[in-house]
Amino acid sequence: MCEPREERYLGLAIYRLSKRIREEMQRADAEDQIPQEIAKCGWLIGLIARNEGDIYQKDLESMIPLAKSTITGIVQTLERGGFLRRIPVERDARLKKVVLTQKGQDFQKRSADRFRKLEDQLRAGISPEDLDCFFRVIDQMSENFEVKL
Repeated sequence: MCEPREERYLGLAIYRLSKRIREEMQRADAEDQIPQEIAKCGWLIGLIARNEGDIYQKDLESMIPLAKSTITGIVQTLERGGFLRRIPVERDARLKKVVLTQKGQDFQKRSADRFRKLEDQLRAGISPEDLDCFFRVIDQMSENFEVKL
């Protein structure tokens, strides 16, 4: 069980932890020689990799709450970097199937491994009960933004 401590500020504690996580990810990106431009788009590679079946650019545009032009820009950046390809569909030339290249698949595997290591590092020495408590509290904090106080 968590012991009471002196008053601390939640927002500041969350900010500091988030900053440390971001710095660790950037360090790992630099170590793997992944340009920041690509690292910032890596989440889309993960989304495509986790999707079962064919995925089209229009699917991405409907799944992601960003402007179509923003999605197009991210896809173009990843395509220029050799991480994915857009393939026109025979039955409808307007449709572009989005497919990860081998480079994109390798990137996804390395990223997944890094995320697992980071998750293990974050959980180290924390009991399952304390983790359950943490997730209950963090979920409640998120819900607090939904309720007008």
